Order: sequence, then C-alpha cells, then structure tokens
Amino acid sequence: MTVKHKILLSACLAGHPVRYNGTDKSCTANLLQQWRDEGRLVTHCPELAAWLALKAAQSHGCRFAILTDGSPTCGSQNVYNGAFSGVKVPGEGVAAALLRQHGVEVFSEFQLEALKRRLDEVEGV
Repeated sequence: MTVKHKILLSACLAGHPVRYNGTDKSCTANLLQQWRDEGRLVTHCPELAAWLALKAAQSHGCRFAILTDGSPTCGSQNVYNGAFSGVKVPGEGVAAALLRQHGVEVFSEFQLEALKRRLDEVEGV
C-alpha cells in the first residue's frame, strides 16, 4: 500500500477568514479537493506563529505544505515589499523559511501541479 503524505494547508486557502483583513483566499482547485477527500490536508494558519505551523506540520507528519504566496509569513516564491503598495519581490515568508529549514517542502497555491508531480514521485505512482 502506498503511503499518502500529509500536506499542511494555509487556513485562508481552506476558506477560513483569517487573513490580515478578515477575509479568506479560498482555493477551489480539483487537486485540493482530491487531497481533502483523501484525508491528506492539515489546515493551519501560519500567521498565528511560524513555530506553531512547524509544530502542526511535525505533529501530523506533514512532508509538504501549501502556503499563500505573497504573504510575509507564508510566501514561498514572492512576498510583498512592505511598502503597502501591492508590489511583490522575490523571497519567502518567515513560516515558509522555517518549514523549509526543517525539511518540509513548501509550495504556493499556484504550484499544485508541481506538488502533484512531487507526490507521485515520492509515493511511487
């Protein structure tokens, strides 16, 4: 039987209104629904604290994470420049960096296909 790896998911992507402005950033991609149906997703808001996100990932055995790109906490490819002008710059947020430092592979909500390929690779599909 193939091991189904767990995935830490940003709570805002799961539809929880936890963003800085009290909104969500729901991601309705078919892959996300498939992983939800398979019981792979562990929902957590890294904005609460990067260390708590790491603890949640570790306690559930998450080898992967899907975090909201652009966020100064969750950004995995880009983060806002801090000038409140809507400009993003290449970089990673504090939670994304901490998770990576501890062996969790971090993907943005725009990289679900890349994550699927990675899951297929490690699970021997």
